[in-house]
Amino acid sequence: MDRSLHFLLLGILFSSLLPAQSFDDPSDPGSISFFFLFFFLILIFLLYKAVSFYRSQKEKHSHLEVDHTSEATLPDRDQEAEVDAKELIDFLKTNTEHNEIRNRIFRVQDLLDEIHKLVLPAIEKNHIEFIYDIDYNVPIELVGDSLVLQQVLYNLLSHALTCPDACNVLVKFRKKGQEETEKLIIEILSTTASVDHDTLDFPETQKLVEQMQGELFVENREQMGTLYRIALPFLHNEFYQEAYYSLPQTVAGKKILLIEDNLYTKNIISDMFKFFGLAIIVKQYKQLSEIQDFDTYDMIILDVRRLTPVLIRHLEEIKANKKVKLISLETLTNQPSRRTKPHTFIDKCLYKPLTQGMVHELLYEMYVLQPNEHFVIDEGDTAQEIQPKRSGEIVFIEETANIAREDFQDFDNTHVLVVEDNKINQKILQSVLEISKINLTVANHGLEALNYLEKDNTIDMVLMDINMPIMDGYQATKKIRENDLFASLPIVVISALDLRDEIEKMYLAGADAHLTKPFKIGQLYSAFKMFLNHNNTETADDTDIQTVHFTEDKNILDIDKGIASAQNVLSYRDVLRETLVMLKHTDETVKEMIIKKEFNALYEYCVSTVKDSAHIGAVSLNNILNEMIILIQNKEEELLKTYIVLYREEWLKTKRNIELYLKSVKAF
Repeated sequence: MDRSLHFLLLGILFSSLLPAQSFDDPSDPGSISFFFLFFFLILIFLLYKAVSFYRSQKEKHSHLEVDHTSEATLPDRDQEAEVDAKELIDFLKTNTEHNEIRNRIFRVQDLLDEIHKLVLPAIEKNHIEFIYDIDYNVPIELVGDSLVLQQVLYNLLSHALTCPDACNVLVKFRKKGQEETEKLIIEILSTTASVDHDTLDFPETQKLVEQMQGELFVENREQMGTLYRIALPFLHNEFYQEAYYSLPQTVAGKKILLIEDNLYTKNIISDMFKFFGLAIIVKQYKQLSEIQDFDTYDMIILDVRRLTPVLIRHLEEIKANKKVKLISLETLTNQPSRRTKPHTFIDKCLYKPLTQGMVHELLYEMYVLQPNEHFVIDEGDTAQEIQPKRSGEIVFIEETANIAREDFQDFDNTHVLVVEDNKINQKILQSVLEISKINLTVANHGLEALNYLEKDNTIDMVLMDINMPIMDGYQATKKIRENDLFASLPIVVISALDLRDEIEKMYLAGADAHLTKPFKIGQLYSAFKMFLNHNNTETADDTDIQTVHFTEDKNILDIDKGIASAQNVLSYRDVLRETLVMLKHTDETVKEMIIKKEFNALYEYCVSTVKDSAHIGAVSLNNILNEMIILIQNKEEELLKTYIVLYREEWLKTKRNIELYLKSVKAF
């Protein structure tokens, strides 16, 4: 019985013990005391129930449901371009409440990437093993409102991930039924202890599921945890065709060794490889020292960071004598500084949670594509080819510290084209840049971006998403680079956390740099500074040469050292002008040589240019070239990829300083 009701009954019982005559005589003080006491107890009871109801509702919704307002406004936040996950969903919720459900074709992998991005902070904080289990009968693409489904899954995962101790959280997709009765079943299982039933009421989430013509079930399973189950109609439209992952029969029969401790993870990953006809053996890390037959496997999958130096040397010897593929399977972290650089003998690095699509891409790259083959991208009547490249270290743009939104006024009067289909990300970028006078144009897909560029050639930089409808970022970037007018237009890729191979394809297509979602506002500023400052400086300098003032930075261009090397100032200026011509577009040349692994040509270029850079006093550029020479000599191919951006940045700094110096002495 409710505790407040106990108190009320005790009070009435106590009151009933008062002298009986106090009821008969209204003038008796005892009668007055009884009525005051009775009504006072009733009042206390009602107040207690009201406060209890308010607290229970507040606690219930604090687990999941986020407040919403009448307008879809983002909070003011200076330190992060990507705002807090709940605030993103709050914006998304408000946006969806006032609109109809929009069913469109979307990739399951894209949905999973977005969800993982939102819940990654909770996964890291609570040390949770987060697992995707996508059944083989779920197609690559589905029809539905991916934004509303994203919100529903986030709401439920926000509750499932509040584990008091480390646990497993599984997200399972499967298709059930036949033809008109087909259902898409999505289950979330949190293996933490069962929770109070009163916290399992999600009215807002239930409403969204019902808008999608679906049903939501939440139940506690004794000694198993909490199960959240969504049943949605399996939709089709006139443009939809079910497609599934498949591989040539030549891949079947490969022997795989997986080293993994988590029971759920190893079982699900095993099923993914078995689906493609591979034989897989699973061991635990404590058994590593007992394994003697590493050389009998075609592929070994483990976390390289957990290997001892002895095992690393042993695997290096095996790879030197046998074409075994070594894959490092790591847990994705939200902190780029904590992402380890893979050893040089690693063929590929994968990040949990794995999906069937990621396993398909791995096997296709390792066993279907040959080193002398090409990726063939179907673009209508003609097929475009690019040289394939093995996955390596992704280039992260460093964060500039202490950046606020006002700092983007440094790039006033520039024109940035944002190619992004996600309305939330569009809103975030607009919010970050609204204080500045940056002209921001938004395109919802690649084809729309191309149409903008055809009409307006004043664009100074492009922020390009990869996965978009109609035309993706890869195709759009290739089309942009085919136009000579945009050969030097900076294109910065904005990608989800674990699309490493797609990022590398973007580099091959012509991208210049890469930002990983969610990125900090300081990283966005760094990207702008890397590509927009140069344009602004040239524009300002060309309009009025008389106002140019040059401040020497000896860490970039040591003029005294250069003059001493050239023996006189006039010769030095001639050498600088020649350098501008000789090294023009070398940033593109260096990028191409690194991507195509033309290391002999790259070595010759670095050796030649390091002398020229020392001769003119280009200190920072000289340092970069010396570092590249050492990496080439040590065959550090993965680390060299980070120098695509580093070389470009130092060359642009050097070029800018040379031009400013020559203009300041009216020699340019």
